[in-house]
Amino acid sequence: DEEEAIWELEQWEEHGVLYPGQPNEMVVPREGANQPQPLMETQWVNVSGVPLGAGPEDMRVLFEPYGFVKCSLHAKEDAIEQEVMVNFTSKEDADRAVAALNERHIMPGGLRPIQVKSMACFRN
Repeated sequence: DEEEAIWELEQWEEHGVLYPGQPNEMVVPREGANQPQPLMETQWVNVSGVPLGAGPEDMRVLFEPYGFVKCSLHAKEDAIEQEVMVNFTSKEDADRAVAALNERHIMPGGLRPIQVKSMACFRN
């Protein structure tokens, strides 16, 4: 599952992934990306404000009440927190997690509520 998720993200990177996006929000793709066609909603969510000590199991425990989590991938980090992408098996599960957790949950060791946003991409 994790290899498949990484492959999927690599494909999106080639076509201009939007981090994070609200459903049906028009966002300018990164410089050099192919010109976008329709915006597609996905079952990925972007989570920021995650404490550095949190790992994949912490993300699974936090997000599984909202649906089956295929995997979580570390996206980037700074001096005090990290950003993680979580992949659900359905868009509806991802939407439930966003509604329940965005700006409403502080993880152990966290400094602020996590931000949970739907991810969207353009398909060419």
